[in-house]
Amino acid sequence: MSRSTVHRDQSGLVGKMIVIWLVMIALISVAAIDTVSIAFTKFRASTLAGGAA
Repeated sequence: MSRSTVHRDQSGLVGKMIVIWLVMIALISVAAIDTVSIAFTKFRASTLAGGAA
């Protein structure tokens, strides 16, 4: 393999890693937002139920 071939292969690998990291960050962000939303809804429901009792 020549140096240009190795460099081309590595740049493709870096691009794939960036895409994978961005997808992982997006999935973690969506999961975190969903978790906070569920926790807030449960807290609000329990507060309303306590107030109604």
